[in-house]
Amino acid sequence: MRDLVKDLLAEPMLREQLELATSDRATRALPSGLDLPDPADMPVVEVGTPYAEKVAERGSDVVLFVAMACSFRPVPGRVAVAWARFAAHFHPDPSGHSPEVRDLYPDQVEDEVRVARQLGVSPELTFAAIGTGIGGFQRTVEFTRLDPSISAAGLHTSTASWDYNQTAIHRIAGAKLMCALVRAPAALAALDVSVAVSADLDLKGLRLPAWLGGRRPDPNDSARHTAWRAHDSG
Repeated sequence: MRDLVKDLLAEPMLREQLELATSDRATRALPSGLDLPDPADMPVVEVGTPYAEKVAERGSDVVLFVAMACSFRPVPGRVAVAWARFAAHFHPDPSGHSPEVRDLYPDQVEDEVRVARQLGVSPELTFAAIGTGIGGFQRTVEFTRLDPSISAAGLHTSTASWDYNQTAIHRIAGAKLMCALVRAPAALAALDVSVAVSADLDLKGLRLPAWLGGRRPDPNDSARHTAWRAHDSG
């Protein structure tokens, strides 16, 4: 079976270190005694070359499967990635035929985390934190909390995005695969894709915004890659 992630990252279209959003603002946000990280400590991000193929025709439309990948490579023990967003924009062709996102994978991934809470009862007869209750009543309850680690957005638009959240179980590191089903008029000549990556970095418990290229990321402004051409698909 084809290893899509390995294939897409074999010749990455982009490989850069994340950069802090603006050094001046970042410096002002730092507590006293905490310095900005050394550039060598910043995570490296690789963005794979998008791939697309036609999977179906629906009336006067064509349906394309699009695969994209990126890889987060933080330096162990240095600056971690607390949150990241991978955004992909699907451009109209020169004739104005516009693609539309119809489905995304993964769309939602959640971590199950066991949580214990101590409950009391308030004078208003509602649950309260221990120490503020009445009558000495208290109970320890356990439940499963769902922490979103991946969430996708962008259905029925031309821009898809995936948010990655660091949780108690998962760090944001390693290769990530993202897939989209895109519908477009059958006359679409080619599917051009551009991507942008942004992130919040965890610097000793302090979250600082960062992105590739040192400026606010916008997939509309990024370099395009032609992932599919009609005349190549047969």
